[in-house]
Amino acid sequence: MARVSPKQHSFARGEITPRLHGREDTELYYTALAVARNFVVDGRGILERRPGTRALGRTKNDGRAELLPFVYDENQSYILELGDEYLRAWFNFGLVLDGGVPSETATPYTDDEVGDLSFTQSRDTMWTTHANHPPSIIQRQTENTFSFEDFQTRDGPYLDSNANRDAYLSITSGSTTNVGRGTFSRVHGTSSDGNDVNGGTANDIPPGLVVGSALSVWDGSTLQSITVQSIDAANSQIETTWTGEPIASTEQWGFDGNPGPVGTVLAIEGTSGASSGTLTATGHAPFDAARDVGRWVRLLQEKSTDSSASLEERFEWHSAKIIGVISSTVATIEWSGGNVPQTTDWRLGAFYPGNYPSICTFHENRLTFALRNKIYFSAPGDYDNFSPSDVDSSVNPDNAITVSIPAVNAKKGSISDVTFMQSLGFQLVVGTPSGLHTIQSTSFGEALKPDTVTRRPQDSRGAALGEPIMIGESVIYLHSSRQKLMGTYYRDSYDRIGAQDLSLPADHLTQSKIKGVTWQEEPHSVAWCHMDDGSVSALTIQPEEKVQAWHSHVFGGSCVSACSRRNARVESMATIPNPQSGDDRLHMVTKRTINNQDARFVEVLSAYWGLGQDVRESWFLDAALRYEGNTDAAKTITFTGTGAGPRSAVTNFTTPAIADNTTLVFHDGLRWHHGRVSNVTANNDFTWTPTQPNTGPGPADGRWHRVDGAWVQLAGDADLDIYAQTYVEPANQTDVTRWSTGVTSLSGLGDYEGETIDLLVDGFPVRNKLVTNGEVTGLPNGHIILAGFPYESRAKLLSLEAGSQNGSAKGKQRPVYEVVIDVLESLGLESGTALPSAYEQKWEQFDPLKFDDKHEIMEGEPRALFTGLIRVSRDEQGNVDDPSVVLRQQEPLPSTIRGVIARLSQSDGR
Repeated sequence: MARVSPKQHSFARGEITPRLHGREDTELYYTALAVARNFVVDGRGILERRPGTRALGRTKNDGRAELLPFVYDENQSYILELGDEYLRAWFNFGLVLDGGVPSETATPYTDDEVGDLSFTQSRDTMWTTHANHPPSIIQRQTENTFSFEDFQTRDGPYLDSNANRDAYLSITSGSTTNVGRGTFSRVHGTSSDGNDVNGGTANDIPPGLVVGSALSVWDGSTLQSITVQSIDAANSQIETTWTGEPIASTEQWGFDGNPGPVGTVLAIEGTSGASSGTLTATGHAPFDAARDVGRWVRLLQEKSTDSSASLEERFEWHSAKIIGVISSTVATIEWSGGNVPQTTDWRLGAFYPGNYPSICTFHENRLTFALRNKIYFSAPGDYDNFSPSDVDSSVNPDNAITVSIPAVNAKKGSISDVTFMQSLGFQLVVGTPSGLHTIQSTSFGEALKPDTVTRRPQDSRGAALGEPIMIGESVIYLHSSRQKLMGTYYRDSYDRIGAQDLSLPADHLTQSKIKGVTWQEEPHSVAWCHMDDGSVSALTIQPEEKVQAWHSHVFGGSCVSACSRRNARVESMATIPNPQSGDDRLHMVTKRTINNQDARFVEVLSAYWGLGQDVRESWFLDAALRYEGNTDAAKTITFTGTGAGPRSAVTNFTTPAIADNTTLVFHDGLRWHHGRVSNVTANNDFTWTPTQPNTGPGPADGRWHRVDGAWVQLAGDADLDIYAQTYVEPANQTDVTRWSTGVTSLSGLGDYEGETIDLLVDGFPVRNKLVTNGEVTGLPNGHIILAGFPYESRAKLLSLEAGSQNGSAKGKQRPVYEVVIDVLESLGLESGTALPSAYEQKWEQFDPLKFDDKHEIMEGEPRALFTGLIRVSRDEQGNVDDPSVVLRQQEPLPSTIRGVIARLSQSDGR
């Protein structure tokens, strides 16, 4: 039998679908994997273990929540948590507090709605849209407070002009009146729906109070009689004409001749003068109070009948806002002009209850909304101005723009509602269920203007509702099936945009339907897709290195649903930049079952492994917490003296007390340092002696060695190989705040009650510890400890193929007698086969890799990581016609794989 050594030196295509496992005729086959789970293919095609996640906290009441990125500037980026009618913010790994309590802002969005929000941002203002609510703005008021309010435009946008030549509108000028707004609350008793309203339910219109009701209000001196002119869509506020002073609260009121409900307080605010007018409809009955209050209306008035005059001289447009509805044909408007005769040239506002935009973005400095198949652009730089022309009816470049989107593909029906918008240079790419469009100027490269705007149909493959992402010059979006991730490209020969299915090589990873996609540009250019079922798949895209690699991810912990236990479910993802490292922080909401209750963690993907990093700083557990000793920044130690000898240490605290012969480690801002304590005084001052390994067997001197998971003190004549380590003098020894004397138990783990977790104690795995009463015990004395949910990383190579004298070697006996794995700064890997064992009847058999780690190990000091080639011998017994190699990492340690060489004994026979 011939011996061959095929090598896989790149993993640039990641995990591919089993449908392609027989395509040895393609280049893709030799850089792909059968499985890449909890491994990330980096931008160079290297296989790197996915880092774990850091637990930041829990969502409010463990409820469902959506995460949105709020990037104020390069140094201040927030993650917004939007749940059931609330908004909270996370900043720098913590929940934003105001006065010591979580800063919280009310919103109208339910937990069922937050997943369908669209958003766009400019500096300290974020616009959000949802089809069930008016467009809104979230503003950062201070470093720890946010506000939420409906977005009010100054004019427009509008529906198409009236096409019914028998439908007239006219305006009768009114006098300056005082507009009062009233709200209701109850101070005792129960509301009509049975809720306790004692200081609780506010802004609830009493039953029976309707538009046109006659109110009687005692203002403290007189009984005022007024009429309810309108009630807002939320059924929370009335508007009326009010000539008195503001009333903070009164129970002395009634309506329609009856007293108000007992315990119901009426407050009326706003007595500033406002001009009003009456809008009258003739030939139709268009007005509805629940729909039209707050809606814009636009009328064209003919100023001159001189046919020789220009249009601007003959006509002018008037815009007004409806502030009350008296009947189906009469409405009150905010109006300061004169009378406008009956006209059939009028337009009603586009936004009203039941007709709110669902998508928003910015394009060419225009705030842009999409409502069904209409796209509304604001005036450039004037985001609340959607006026389609000037008052004199002239249309200028700085006016608002409206564009209609028809269906691209008639075979898919007429569905052309906008599902996403993404600015791409001078084009706005628009997705619909029936295909893509672009909106741009008719003059190539020019700014968008009302008289040059054009819409062009592009690729006919449809798009689902969801926020797109930009990767270079490509727009990445969800296919209308939500089972494909699509990417645009430019067709030079056609001057058009095309779209390709990026998920085709690994479509088995997207079958459960993509719920959302999040782009983490740094450090590895990864698009993270979370699915309807809570699973996660990701795509690394680095065109310059020809890397387009899929990989799947399962996060530690479990979730019990419908009587079955599954992996933790990821429900939302968002990224923000990290100004300290330059990486992007991937945040997520992850649902687990803890102590038989639903628990939703807000967590962030930890940093990827950095070359030369201390293994104690690694983070390969999910939803993890970290302990490193002192947590009080006010408790400091100052070290004096230099070199490898003893030095004095002065503390500013007496609690905790430090004892002689204690191991104490501290961090100087660059690295950790290890030493022993002696000569402790009553003031907690002491002598600290740095520990230096010697070059051979010798006195114990407090040195320790790790044996079968336990710390064993070296005997004076211990015959152990102790290899030298280089002593590094601390860079800064003044007011040290990061220090530890070690612990053997870890508390504060209430979020993991009843769960079995893993720990990394000073770089050594401690596995399968049960959390009881928020604590784990029985640990080796540890100084830097990571505790969280374990996860398994697994990579499986495709069936090895090196050819034979008479063609393909597939189907021939090819036992693997050795595997050589090229690793970088790794520990804890296992190697195995995915084929069944004839003598143990196991589908997978793994053996730990033997890492060369000959060096002294002391309490508080980690093992060294290994870089190089590791050889794994295999048993050649048995006939193997489909050899493969599987790698597994279960311990919370780093693993980076640069390549794999398999040595086969290959038959050249039939």
